[in-house]
Amino acid sequence: MCLPSLCMDAISDNDITVISTGIASDMFNIICGIRTKNTLHSAVEKFRNEKLPFACWIGFQKLKDC
Repeated sequence: MCLPSLCMDAISDNDITVISTGIASDMFNIICGIRTKNTLHSAVEKFRNEKLPFACWIGFQKLKDC
């Protein structure tokens, strides 16, 4: 989805969902549905590299590699 000044990336698979809007707000940049530590680390690194705040939604599921 692209608006004149906004492009959003949404990536979802069995291990993680990552939504990045490019807006400097943790309300609009989200990591959720995390299943493994590696996918979490990769997603965090993505937001750090882009210098964007983000929220990490954690549920009650057990991580596969913990």
